[in-house]
Amino acid sequence: MSPEVPDGPVVNSELELLTRIAERLSAMGHPTRLMIIGVLKSRQEASVSELAELLQVPLASVSQHLKVMERVGLLRYRREGRQNYYSVRMQMVTEICDAICHQLEHELEDQSHQCGVFQSLKSRLQG
Repeated sequence: MSPEVPDGPVVNSELELLTRIAERLSAMGHPTRLMIIGVLKSRQEASVSELAELLQVPLASVSQHLKVMERVGLLRYRREGRQNYYSVRMQMVTEICDAICHQLEHELEDQSHQCGVFQSLKSRLQG
């Protein structure tokens, strides 16, 4: 049975596109990768060794994370001598991160407000 969407069954080409979208979102779904995206957003470009030093993450680990994101098209690189310099390939990568952070900020503000209400209620109940 094929997955259904409001307009009918998903055809193979739609499934392929959904798979590509899922691969990109999955490639962003790791804390180290999000830190890399943050650095690249602020610096525009960085080498593997610069990223490893800035993030205090082993060079091999940074290199692996970069390859995952480059493979699905989130990042691009250029070679200069023996160094690869990476940059964000698609503006939407940082826009997605910004949107999620903005939403999380609102959720945390709500939680903080709820915590304050709870503390106030608790102190009134305890007299």
